[in-house]
Amino acid sequence: MPRRDGLINGYLSTDSYTNTQTAVAINGLQRSNKTGRKTENVCFGHRFYFKPSDTTAYDIHLVHRSKWPSHDGGSQIELSWDPLTVDQSAEENSTNSKVDVDFIIWYIVGSDPANGIRRAELALTYGAPNNGRLTILASQINITRDRLREDHLIFLSGTFRIVKTSDRVGFFDATTGVWAKPVLMIWSQLTDVDTFSDLNSAGRSGLREFEQPVSESRAVQAFSFRVPSVLTRSQWTRYYATRPQRLQLVSEITRCLKSPTVTSACECWAEQEPIIIPYNSDDNATFPACPPTIAQVRLDRGRFNPESSLTSAATCNRNTRAIGNIFWDMGECAENPAAVLCVNSVAVTKDEMQQQCCYNDGGSLTDAQVTTSGGRVRFTVQDRTDLSDIEPGDLWLAQRLEEQLIDRKPQEMCCPRGRNWDSQDCQLFRRIRRGGSARNYQPPSPPGGGFGDPHIWTLDGLRYTFNGLGEYVLIDMPGQLEVQGRTAKVPTENATVWSGLAFQVGETRVQFSLSTRDGLDLILDGQRQDLTELTNFLQSKDFVIYLVRDGSSSIHKISAQSSSGITIDVEETNAVIQFQIALPNELKGNTSRGLLGNWNGRSDDDLQPNKNVPALSPSAQPESIFHDFGETWRVEKAKSLFTYQSPAESYDTFNDLSFLPSFVVPAIPVDILEEARTACSGSPECMFDIAMTGNIDVGKNSVAFLKDVVEQIEVQPVISCGFPDIMGGSYSRIVNNVSSFNAGDRLTFECFHEDNVTTVRKSGNYTMDCSESGVWIGVPLICVVTCGRPILSSPLVTMRGVSALWEEGLRVVFDCVSTAQQTSGNRTSTCTKDGSWSGEKLVCSPISTVPSTELTEASEITTSPTTTTEPTSLLPSAPSVSTPATVDSRLTSPATTQASSFAMSVSIKLPTGILVSFLLAFSLHT
Repeated sequence: MPRRDGLINGYLSTDSYTNTQTAVAINGLQRSNKTGRKTENVCFGHRFYFKPSDTTAYDIHLVHRSKWPSHDGGSQIELSWDPLTVDQSAEENSTNSKVDVDFIIWYIVGSDPANGIRRAELALTYGAPNNGRLTILASQINITRDRLREDHLIFLSGTFRIVKTSDRVGFFDATTGVWAKPVLMIWSQLTDVDTFSDLNSAGRSGLREFEQPVSESRAVQAFSFRVPSVLTRSQWTRYYATRPQRLQLVSEITRCLKSPTVTSACECWAEQEPIIIPYNSDDNATFPACPPTIAQVRLDRGRFNPESSLTSAATCNRNTRAIGNIFWDMGECAENPAAVLCVNSVAVTKDEMQQQCCYNDGGSLTDAQVTTSGGRVRFTVQDRTDLSDIEPGDLWLAQRLEEQLIDRKPQEMCCPRGRNWDSQDCQLFRRIRRGGSARNYQPPSPPGGGFGDPHIWTLDGLRYTFNGLGEYVLIDMPGQLEVQGRTAKVPTENATVWSGLAFQVGETRVQFSLSTRDGLDLILDGQRQDLTELTNFLQSKDFVIYLVRDGSSSIHKISAQSSSGITIDVEETNAVIQFQIALPNELKGNTSRGLLGNWNGRSDDDLQPNKNVPALSPSAQPESIFHDFGETWRVEKAKSLFTYQSPAESYDTFNDLSFLPSFVVPAIPVDILEEARTACSGSPECMFDIAMTGNIDVGKNSVAFLKDVVEQIEVQPVISCGFPDIMGGSYSRIVNNVSSFNAGDRLTFECFHEDNVTTVRKSGNYTMDCSESGVWIGVPLICVVTCGRPILSSPLVTMRGVSALWEEGLRVVFDCVSTAQQTSGNRTSTCTKDGSWSGEKLVCSPISTVPSTELTEASEITTSPTTTTEPTSLLPSAPSVSTPATVDSRLTSPATTQASSFAMSVSIKLPTGILVSFLLAFSLHT
């Protein structure tokens, strides 16, 4: 079973030691020590002490961080609490009741996790009035960091603590941080210290220590000290000895945060995590598939539920409707800003990871790669049974702080709150830790249950009435689950109602029954629990039990949920119990018998007696159901799961074998008949209950129960195609307002780049359709950055490399034509990620003879004549002179007959400014 954070503390302890039940709460489960021996505690340095009656880690309420202004120095944080919680005398002597408020911070120094997690304390106020409210300036919690220093602090968490001023003066040593005795303290949830760091970072740099806070309204002093690590170095070594991958990931996260050579902590983490702990959230062999809708979540509360984690931002539940029989804690969805509900899988992988599933306001599962409302894979830390020598409170704190570092720090590195949730870093985080889809999801069965003047709704949907008195087998599933129900007699008529429920899964035995005071009693493994001293849930080996409080000291609703998917909800109204039982489909096929039927998909054989005879007809009369079916399932004395509080109670106290109910339904009194008809709206069970009990409210409760069960039964199974496999860096997005990924849905894609760089389709489809068989038709669109076809500088330039897309990374080679030569530019160019070609364009100039028509357009011609009497085809040129291109007549006298060679060097400067030089050579015969 996974841990649930009901308390921040390691354990609870009372102020009086002798002859007192000392309640020890570890991770939400209370264990009792009734030995009456004096409790000896030597050192309280790292332990947190609470008043055991009703004080929890949530007793200090903070105004949500989204409401804090973000400008430097002007942010205000409001705390509120119940003054009587910290000082019982405050009601009578409120003027003299004073409190101190501290902020405690845990942090890491150095890059070696074995150096441990350390603590510092800041006193925010001394001797403040205990009026239940305090406003704190963010500047009082001045935390800054120096990213340039390799040994800068990594902050993990902080918590506010309120304690009576007189208690701290008398029992606390500020130098060592040690309490001389347990005192009453109340605490806030762990909160994100980086929030305060961000609030105070503007205009400050290079500050590495905690500064003394300043306040104009009150005298505030700070005491800052560093105590030894939460665990010793040798304890940290053993803590990670069996978890080398966790140690490696912790080390890499701290390196990414601390190293001065790391330019992006987010990219650093994203590169390492998939290598250290590879996982696939859609691998149903490792992670459970998410329920596709909130309606399915309601049915599957045994396997999925929200969890108030280490900071208030982690809880996401803006869904105001009760989920099933309980109300989950509300939360602002600060880490999933577009979601209305996020739930976590109760099951945890071998690598200590959980599936998180998040839902939009339409009630559909969302994809983190498509929207900021999507869920993610969450890293958790499981309870350790192999470190029993470490003080439980210290071990608990070490585990919670490791969760802060390994689960939430990467999100803070990539998606700081208040920043753009669609930024590249945030998209990177959502892609790396993308939560799973609903592909291959198998919902639990619709519930069965009991209500009213005993009515039963079987697991296969048959409804009937059975008025037995005593204890009966409801579900008998050998090796998996056994549930027994208890009835009690109605005082006014010869009829009965449900009064108790007992069940066993694995080694855990749980009993809910009507309390002699009010509400419900809870008995766990034979021990009655004092519900006034418990938090809203407690955890056993096989079940988590949620208590629904309504402001009174009594509990009227309880829900028990197992990680295998079994959910049992019990509610007491008007001294009548009604219950619902939902089982995972994985258990279907096991032999199941009892008053809730055979659970084989058929309701016609649900009235199967506990003997080898045929099942009764579903339309059997109440008398036959009583004698031939119901009474055969009476619990044997030796097999009862119920606990009897001797000497007043025994098996015989509740099982009256001589009882015979009335099979004739009395008439409803005339004075309430019309009211009954209105309240029942045609429900026969409602009319029956009012007739048998004379109580309109009992009938109304049956109507409400039936309505609730019908709503769950009407939740249709959903076929999901799962999330589309959108590749990272594909430069595409879904453009239609996608609300689900289920059969009949169509996704429409388009090419997109957040920097408006031009992109084009490379492969994939612009639309995908989810088929009725749960398979996508089509593949996601993949787009690439394009630079377009390169534009050549002139016809003298050629290009090698042809592409239809001219995409990012493509390299092309340029050449000059055979009659030209390179003048400037680059011969290669690559398409870059910003959609432009690298380098300068290649420029070529001609090297061939300029046509005669072009010579006449030359602005300047330079020639150099040369003569010789030796036959030659090419003579060295004489020094050039600037003359017109003519031949000297003295070299061609007709009086002489001989062979002469003539050579001319010609330079032509074209109008474009290009200088072309060439040599003319020819022979003259006279």
